[in-house]
Amino acid sequence: METSYLYKFILLALLFGPLIFTSNILFTNFSMGDSVSSLSQTVTPDEESAINSTSGSLTQNLFSEDFQNLVRNQISLIFSEMLSEIDQTYASPELGLQYDFPNEWKGTLIKPANSLIVSPPGVNFTNYMVNATEQAFYSFIFSANLSSEELTQEIFQTAMNSVLNEVFQSLEQLGPTVSVSTISKDSLRSFQNLSGIEPPSTSLSSIWYEYTFSVMNQMVANLTEGENPLGSNKILSINYSNVNGIPTEISVSEGVLPQSIKPYKILGYLFLTPDNIINIEYSADMDGYEKYHSEFENSIKTIKLTNHSTINEENIKQFTGPANPTS
Repeated sequence: METSYLYKFILLALLFGPLIFTSNILFTNFSMGDSVSSLSQTVTPDEESAINSTSGSLTQNLFSEDFQNLVRNQISLIFSEMLSEIDQTYASPELGLQYDFPNEWKGTLIKPANSLIVSPPGVNFTNYMVNATEQAFYSFIFSANLSSEELTQEIFQTAMNSVLNEVFQSLEQLGPTVSVSTISKDSLRSFQNLSGIEPPSTSLSSIWYEYTFSVMNQMVANLTEGENPLGSNKILSINYSNVNGIPTEISVSEGVLPQSIKPYKILGYLFLTPDNIINIEYSADMDGYEKYHSEFENSIKTIKLTNHSTINEENIKQFTGPANPTS
């Protein structure tokens, strides 16, 4: 697995939208007329026929070519609106950030999360997400009790455990990636409200790889009733440097996925601005880590960031403190 914990959570969130939307085809009391009406802007006549045919024999039609085409078309449509491809350079005026990808790598902007995942040549992230969601969809519906009149908590948890297992198996096949993502002041405050625990001020890495991961693990555990459903993570080292005059915290972490004994390594360059923590990180399994490591290090040298802050405990406390502190 070569995707960081924050990205695992983002990918899970991305999967839920298409997963639930597509599941509506099945879970509207098996009355397909309403589903066709609600999807009238996106469903073709052939797809409408596939939906209607499902009312006859649901389980049998789950394996029909028409129905599988319908599922894939719906998922592809949703992701075409959620993802967009970027070549060579990522520029965000909002963050004041510019970053050039490793040579010939492709970037996929995840619009709902305003985040970026960059893949090496030969990897199509959009196709990967469509395939992963399709697999997760079938994992969900086959784990749920379709004869039940309602989706109970127990049925939902069983199905979600099945989905998580499917997603993590897919993530292990993704390959080395570079990601660009942020945690804003408001997001960090939401994490604090959810957990009731104040974030640490010792380092950006402790906020990113320990605090937020712990809260996300708690959130997913509430859905699945599982223990550490996102796996484990350990910070191995933290160092401080400058890139193009920009203060940066360099973190090396090791993680292990649930139901896996194969660890992976994460190299993160974390930057602080008055409103965001920005993390540009490279992650890969132990066998593949060195393959693109030097390309990532060279790409980091291209970064430009305006309005950056010095990384110290005082500035971190100011970042994690109240949005409008009283005097």
